[in-house]
Amino acid sequence: MKKQIEQFLNFFRLNNPNVVFVAFLLVFFLDSLINHFTDFPLFVLFMIVALPVMWLFLWVSGHKPVFLIIFISLFVIMVIINNLIYAYGKKNISDLLFILLFATSFYYYRFFHKKIPLLTVSGFLLVSIIMIIPEFVDKNHKQSRPRRNIENKTVKSAIQEPDRVISYDKKNKLNRIEKRVNPVAGFFRVPHIAAYFFGFLSIFYAFLFSKRRKWFYLAISLLTASFVICSGIRSIVFAILLSLFLYLYLQRKIIFSLVSTGFVILVILFRSHLFLLLKKTWIKPYLALLVTLFDNTDRQSRILLWKSWFLEIYEFSWYNYLAGRTFKASRKANMQNIGYKEWFHNDFLSIAFSYGFLCLILYVGLWIIIYRNYSKVIRSNIFIFVFYFSGLFAAFFNGFYYYFPVILLFLFFVMINVEINNPVKQ
Repeated sequence: MKKQIEQFLNFFRLNNPNVVFVAFLLVFFLDSLINHFTDFPLFVLFMIVALPVMWLFLWVSGHKPVFLIIFISLFVIMVIINNLIYAYGKKNISDLLFILLFATSFYYYRFFHKKIPLLTVSGFLLVSIIMIIPEFVDKNHKQSRPRRNIENKTVKSAIQEPDRVISYDKKNKLNRIEKRVNPVAGFFRVPHIAAYFFGFLSIFYAFLFSKRRKWFYLAISLLTASFVICSGIRSIVFAILLSLFLYLYLQRKIIFSLVSTGFVILVILFRSHLFLLLKKTWIKPYLALLVTLFDNTDRQSRILLWKSWFLEIYEFSWYNYLAGRTFKASRKANMQNIGYKEWFHNDFLSIAFSYGFLCLILYVGLWIIIYRNYSKVIRSNIFIFVFYFSGLFAAFFNGFYYYFPVILLFLFFVMINVEINNPVKQ
């Protein structure tokens, strides 16, 4: 029976990570296009089918990672139990699927990493460029987005919005500097996904340039990086900068550390003057963050979300510490506490709240396992180091598993293959 299953899966070439990656990329592309006009969870439905198939293929291939089995089992058990106790929500399922896809894709790519090709990344870059083009070509493309849900949420919040437990001074003039206008998204469902894709592509092509010294790779890296910076999506930018600073610090680049620290201190000291001077440039969102963080702290979105998390955790029972309260409950809690129906935008806080601290330990363990398996390569190459820690920092400041790591991990393994095999002299 096992042999027949393996032959059937091989017929669809599921032993080829390139096929799996292209399938996910194609579904992501179609999902983004469809949801530009109407709500339909194509990618979620695809995950429901794809995940069991990937698990089955790992099993018949003789690869049975114990940690992955424990990881999947515990998360699924917690969701089943919590959905029997608390209110059921579709987002409880989609959130679970994205978490499981992160862990599964790592083990799948790891098992078949020798078959991961470099050329396929060009297709990923092309798809990303096609999806962002409408942002710069068609000025009216945003008007075609479905407005039904936006309007319903506006009416609902106007009628039923509860008193906020955590509030800020609405009369403070600094409140308006954090208002983001016209985020760059193109056909991407949210601008953060576009920023993540181009941010990690920038690291990837900078890595290729360091290996092959082709100026074409450097041009792509700079182009994708400039898009991320100009998009105003700050989480991935700061994640990359923090990763770069951490690498140079660990490499004991004392002069760089002192100069960069001095520069940051000067920017912080003169933040208000710089903001007024550069508020009409692409650098405005980054200076706005500093002004908000130091002069209007209670308006900073992450501070608000973290406060909400601590308030909720303080009310946890022993069972909640063990199994959490569901993802839907986290959105409801933030609506009550800060007036916005949002998740915590932090993988670690969200998992602890939604699935309990046992699942949080497993999620942290996944990041540790990724590092331990490739620690030598990560430590030896600045770009792979920055790639890994950018994902980790992004997971803390904004979230990572919700931003299609099944696609981003493909880049990670391509970099590892090139670094290990080192086909071209540096």
